[in-house]
Amino acid sequence: LGPLCDSLQSAVKADMAEASLETLHSVLETTGSNLSDDAWVIIINALSSLSGDPSIDVGRSSPAWSKCSMDSFRCLKVIVNDFIDDFPANTSAIISLLDCCSSFGSSRHDVNTSLTAIGLLWTIADRDSGTDSINRALSKLVFLASDSRPEVRNASVNTLFSCIAGRGSGFSADRWQECVQGTIFEVYETVSRKARGGDPETAPNTTGNRKSSRYQLSLHHTRDSETKQWVATQVVVLRGLTR
Repeated sequence: LGPLCDSLQSAVKADMAEASLETLHSVLETTGSNLSDDAWVIIINALSSLSGDPSIDVGRSSPAWSKCSMDSFRCLKVIVNDFIDDFPANTSAIISLLDCCSSFGSSRHDVNTSLTAIGLLWTIADRDSGTDSINRALSKLVFLASDSRPEVRNASVNTLFSCIAGRGSGFSADRWQECVQGTIFEVYETVSRKARGGDPETAPNTTGNRKSSRYQLSLHHTRDSETKQWVATQVVVLRGLTR
């Protein structure tokens, strides 16, 4: 598996990586149940490198790597759907898996892939009883809540508050204080600052497949400005607070 995953991370052409991904997909289907925690980390990190997240590799966020990213995400879904229940709690593989989902959430190839990846963050954390996993998932959702794409940040905010509402009954008073101050307020302050137009810098909004979804904003042309879209996200945050 090591050489195969190395080839995925070092491939300079998308078609080379696509061929390796087909092999990896077959390996997952045939021997996935026998893999160790260390092997999972190697595989998941290789998939992350093909996510299309510009912060990992700008070149692989170009349209030429779009199919490769989709094939990589298919492998990620196989891992989550078929093998996540076999992962021990609080393992390095779980942490790598959450990081990988976050990378696909930031991918510029396909917005629906990003939305699905956001949902997977909570799926993974909800199946793992460890505190580290939920903390990691929340931190990734906080990060994605500042994404330049309205659909992605709105989905992240909604998922964030669903996570907190779903697990909040088991929080201690100290945990609630940490959650409110370090998670909820951070999202609110970031979104509010953008809504006021105080932070003009946004991540590059490269061409992607922006299929309609329930997170797509339908704005009148007079409201269709970046700042006012951030105001709409601020409303989503406030609705989450009422929960």
